[in-house]
Amino acid sequence: MPFTSATRSIRNYRFQTAFPVERRTETIDEHGLSVVTTKTIQGMRGVITAGGDNALRRGADEQHMTKVLSVVTQFPLRGPAPGFQADVIQYRGDRFVVTQLDDYVAWGAGWVQATCESMDTVDKAPAKEGC
Repeated sequence: MPFTSATRSIRNYRFQTAFPVERRTETIDEHGLSVVTTKTIQGMRGVITAGGDNALRRGADEQHMTKVLSVVTQFPLRGPAPGFQADVIQYRGDRFVVTQLDDYVAWGAGWVQATCESMDTVDKAPAKEGC
């Protein structure tokens, strides 16, 4: 089977979306409490698509809709590691934490795919278009 690289297609700006990434550093203070410092990195690019179950779940006194994204990028996204919390993607006004990270070297050198779940209690409503 011949090797096929999707790098050229994924690098096409028509498929990519620019998004900021929050890189979170975690330290322990003198009282033994976690202190998280966030640095926002602007201008990252990748292909963002729906990534999982976005179904409405209704309970007796609440309803909740999980939003899940799949992000394919060459930016080295980070999951939880000693001294760090998982990266956060900002997309369309909502914040999504990296919950799964896969190395996609078959797509080309440096590519990763991240599954990201919304960490906002209430996500923003979709923007109206063409009304």
